This record gives sequence, C-alpha cells and structure tokens, in this order.
Amino acid sequence: MLQKSYNKIEYIEQYWHPSFKTYLSEKELLERLLACDSKWAETYKTYEQILRAIQTKDYSLFIELIDQATQFKEFVTVFKTFKKYR
Repeated sequence: MLQKSYNKIEYIEQYWHPSFKTYLSEKELLERLLACDSKWAETYKTYEQILRAIQTKDYSLFIELIDQATQFKEFVTVFKTFKKYR
C-alpha cells in the first residue's frame, strides 16, 4: 500500500486491520503508519514527488528532485543511476 500512488488511495471504504484492531480506510492506515516515524514520512513524501514527476512527465521537477542532496540512503543508488543516464 505504501507503493500505491496517493491519488489512488481509498478514502471512504474501510477494512478490518487486525494490527490496529479497528476498521480503517487506506488513507487512515497510511496516516497512522507515517505518524510512527518522521523519517519514514519524509521518505514517503519524496517518493510521491518523484512518482508525480514521472507520471506527469515533468522532466525539470524530476531533475530537481534527483539533484537535491538526500539524507535517505535508500535513494542514493537510485539517484546515481538516474543521474548517470539522464
């Protein structure tokens, strides 16, 4: 669900989530997960920005995002690869 585009997340229909022992929509579940760790939330935000740049074919935004210094080691290798083949 974390890889699902934010625009496609279900806001209304709720499902049972045993881990939380309650019914939650995908949006509510995502908000709870991201509230657990600020670094995780920031990583998700960066991921969503990159995804949006790719989906809208906004090359300048994409280049701006990969040229920014990142504190997330998960993105370093990926950004190096993108920079290599731009």
